[in-house]
Amino acid sequence: MRLFKLISLLLVAVWLIIAASIANADAQDPTRPADFINNNQPSVNIANLQVSSILISRNRRIAVINGQFFKVGDSISGNKVVKIDANSVALDGPQGRITLFLADTSIKTPR
Repeated sequence: MRLFKLISLLLVAVWLIIAASIANADAQDPTRPADFINNNQPSVNIANLQVSSILISRNRRIAVINGQFFKVGDSISGNKVVKIDANSVALDGPQGRITLFLADTSIKTPR
């Protein structure tokens, strides 16, 4: 009987530890400032942003900017992607609306 209580107590303790870790998985750091923005991206000068590809399907629009994939609503260098068209990407940020155009990467041949 004593072994059963010990095993039961151990199982309850393990369950509580697992439940606590799952509950805290999305918890924020309480010491982090309220206005902290974590975009996990290095700061890039707007002038250095280059759209190399735009993918448009019925269900989604994706732009490849500086080798990274972005969709409407994503942020890059403090600017929010607000529109993706066939040959341009519109960003809203501190400097207002900025439109990036698809880079011309066609291969040119001499005449």
